[in-house]
Amino acid sequence: MIYQILFVLIPFLYFLYYYHRFPAESQGSVIKNFKSFFHINPVTFDCVKKGIYLFVILFAVFLLLGIVYSLFNQGQGDVVGNYILDSYNSLGFIFLLIVLFGVIIEEFFFRAFLVERFGILISTIAFALMHQTYGSWFELIGAFILGLIIAIWWSKYKDFWQVVFAHLLYNSVIILLVIL
Repeated sequence: MIYQILFVLIPFLYFLYYYHRFPAESQGSVIKNFKSFFHINPVTFDCVKKGIYLFVILFAVFLLLGIVYSLFNQGQGDVVGNYILDSYNSLGFIFLLIVLFGVIIEEFFFRAFLVERFGILISTIAFALMHQTYGSWFELIGAFILGLIIAIWWSKYKDFWQVVFAHLLYNSVIILLVIL
């Protein structure tokens, strides 16, 4: 919970600092400047379509990682799957809301803030380290690879909702696969 608060608070404070430090670059309302500063564009059909394309790429990489994992698995269980099942069984609908807000907060912090200010590599390392709770090195590497793909996509398109849709679809499909 504290991470989510920091993931919103740090970029917001940075924006306020920047907004007051460089008032000549700020045009219009604070909300308009905030959206522009973090590339939060209106949702369009093209945005949704590109988000789905990114999801397909992420899911294909997930499948490849799953094949590699199964080849090198030394009898270890599926740590992420167990984590999702435990969370879903204990929290149900609340867990799904956390996934929704978690995705928005993660994309806001890791892509809209970190990639823009510190680059793809720093953002991706931080993203992977935030997923260390999965409990295995292989899943940490998977989070790094998927985070790298999303960060590269962000750098190319700079559209907040594209990466949110892709990440949300990805997490939803993974949760459904684990539950089923």
